Amino acid sequence: MGMYRFRVGDYRVIFDVDKNNIVILRIGHRKKIYRV
Repeated sequence: MGMYRFRVGDYRVIFDVDKNNIVILRIGHRKKIYRV
């Protein structure tokens, strides 16, 4: 399984697909979403 990202304007939704479920991992501004 891998993570996926979806763009909504200036925001990103990071999610994973687990069988029939979508698990949202993070939602944030595109400049800050990848920072740890």
